[in-house]
Formats: sequence, C-alpha cells, structure tokens
Amino acid sequence: MKNGFSFPIKFFLLFFLSFLLLFLAVAVSFLFQELKAEKIILKAKEQQNIEILRRIANDDVKSVASDLFFLSVHPVLHQMIEDDNPVVRQKLADNFKMFCSNSTLYDQIRFLDESGMERIRINFNQNQPVIVSEDKLQNKAKRYYFADTFALEPGRIFVSPFDLNIEQGQVELPLKPMIRFGTPVVDLTGQKRGIVLLNYFGAKLIHNLNQALPDSMDSFMLLNSEGHWLKGQNLEDEWGFMYEDRKDLTLAKRYPEIWKEISVQDEGQFSSDQGLYTFATVWPLAKGMLSSTGSGEAFQASASVLSGKNYYWKIVSLVTTEKLKILRAAIFLSWLPYLGVVFLFIIFASLILSLALEHRK
Repeated sequence: MKNGFSFPIKFFLLFFLSFLLLFLAVAVSFLFQELKAEKIILKAKEQQNIEILRRIANDDVKSVASDLFFLSVHPVLHQMIEDDNPVVRQKLADNFKMFCSNSTLYDQIRFLDESGMERIRINFNQNQPVIVSEDKLQNKAKRYYFADTFALEPGRIFVSPFDLNIEQGQVELPLKPMIRFGTPVVDLTGQKRGIVLLNYFGAKLIHNLNQALPDSMDSFMLLNSEGHWLKGQNLEDEWGFMYEDRKDLTLAKRYPEIWKEISVQDEGQFSSDQGLYTFATVWPLAKGMLSSTGSGEAFQASASVLSGKNYYWKIVSLVTTEKLKILRAAIFLSWLPYLGVVFLFIIFASLILSLALEHRK
C-alpha cells in the first residue's frame, strides 16, 4: 500500500518539476523580452518629450525678436528722439502701454537713453500695465544689459542670461525669472540714442514648458551652460548663481559625472545610479543675436560676450531608479493572473499524468 501510494507522488513530482522548469524558462524569456521592449518604448518617449520641450523653448524666445524690432523702429519713438517734449513722450508711453497690455509677455518695456537713464518704462503690474512716473525712473548705466546692448551694432539684438530681476540693487521678491532683450536705437544720422529693452517673463517660458509636459513625463530640469538650475526638481536648487552663498549649487558639483555626460553632447540619453537621463540643448540665439555672461551682482559688468553655441540651456529629464523599479514591478504584476492559471494547469496535468501511469501499472 505504501509503495502504491508513493509511485504516483514520485511521478507527479517528476512531471510537475519538468513542466514547471520548462514553463519558467519560457516565461522568464518572454518577460525579459517585454521588459526590454518597454524600456525601448520608455526611452523613445523620453527623447520625444524632450524634443517637444526643446522646440517650445526655442520658439518662445525667438518670437520676442519681432516684437523688439517693431518697438525699436516705432515712429513715435523716433519722433521723441528728434524732438523730445512731454506730449510726444506721453504718446510713446501710451503706445508702449497698449503693446504691453496686448502681449502679456513682458514684465517691463523700456526706452533708455544713451546715458542709461530710463526715459519710458511700462510695468506689467499683474496684467494692469502702468506708466512709471518720471520721478521713479532709474539709471541703469551700470547694469550689464544696458552696456552690452548699447555696444551692439544697430539691428543686432542682445539676449541676457536667464536670471532673476534686480530692483534697487536687490533680487526682487517674489522672484521674477527674466530674460532681457535689447537693441540699439539710432537717430536719422545713424547715431545711437539709446536702447529698447524688453523684460520677458522667464516664468512664462517655464509655464509653457510645464503645460506641454506629457502625462508620461513627471518633470524636467532646465539648466544654464554652467549647470545651474533655472528649474530644478527642488525649489531650493534653483537660481543659486544669483546668491553669494549658493553659487556652487550646480549639477556639476553635485553629480560631476552626470554633468560631464550632459555638457559635452548636444543631446543624448544614458543610465546612471540615479536612473535614466535624457537631455537636449536649447540655443536661443538666432542670427544677429548676442549675449554675455551677465552678472548676478547688481552693478557688475559682464565678463565676456557670448554668441551662437556659447549661449545655451540644457533641458533634462530623469526617470529615477525607483520609478524604473515600479514600472518593472507593474509589468510583473500584470503577468501574475496568467502565471497563476498556467501554474494550476501544470498541477492538474501532472496529477492526471501521474494517475494515468499508476493506472497502467
């Protein structure tokens, strides 16, 4: 009786283990292929998403040039240059104010004379544009963006570094991310008489990028050419170069190998201990545009002029290691019902085959 009972168990285990090992080999192979395919899809999606953001950043910045040229050749501006009087000045201020109201892209629209003095200034004022009174106009001769713009040949455009607005020598609160676009203004004899300056809402650019963020993409980072965060995963990482005690707060300092990989290529994708990085480069300067290193100090000059590919930002996404683990776990869990059904089938088949062998004996 004992031998009769042990015989089917022995063959049951033989059938069960044989089928199970075969099934596991096939299942692991298919699972590995699915994980590989999903990773390929994920990598392709990240590259596509980054390219979408790169195009938006380029298009948003370059569209400002037409506005700047329109204002710099405005007939009332040139009337004021040739014959400055309160009536013409008010007429120009009204025109600039209307333009500011209609565009909603600029925090300030200004005309500064050759001495760096603001002659016309419109503040956006939370969508209620106001003409700044004459007694509150400031001299900006010592700010890098005035000197760098006024030094340009007529018809060229200065694009400032992406930084924070400074008022009365201090970083303005609440923070106002800003990109300044300027171009020289000349009189009828070709002499430079000042500059038109647009303070473009940098927050608008970041907002547009956030709005375009696909559902499959959690977040992105925007970095300048030095590796400082203009938009980071943590607010405390952002705009470090504007503060003396945070100038070393860069991706290059925190993860040198990561920054080395990102900084030497225009675009790419790689894996690290942190996860999957995908990045692309934004070159905001079109033909005829120049920039400079700028300065985080209120009255410090730029160190050097930048042009073409020397002025850029990096858009970077990171799919963290933790998220990759969650994605892999989700795929495995989706397989569990099928694995369970096959496992029960193996038990049933092994039992039937072992009983059939016992019966034949």
